[in-house]
Amino acid sequence: MSKEDNIKKGDLVVFFSTYPRFQKDYVSRNPGLVINYRRLSTLHDSVTILWSDGSITDEHAAFIQHAKKEK
Repeated sequence: MSKEDNIKKGDLVVFFSTYPRFQKDYVSRNPGLVINYRRLSTLHDSVTILWSDGSITDEHAAFIQHAKKEK
């Protein structure tokens, strides 16, 4: 996630990774709603997400992107 993305509480997001093993666990969860965003260090931000399947997880912010708006 780049600084331009500005993920914040209330945003609709998806988990994304180019590594298929990471991505597969989120196929049924995406999209999700950001319920908390924390800066843990200069290199690591954590995002708490309420997923569409009802689960809540803490994710490394690098794997979180805004959900694409449908036209």
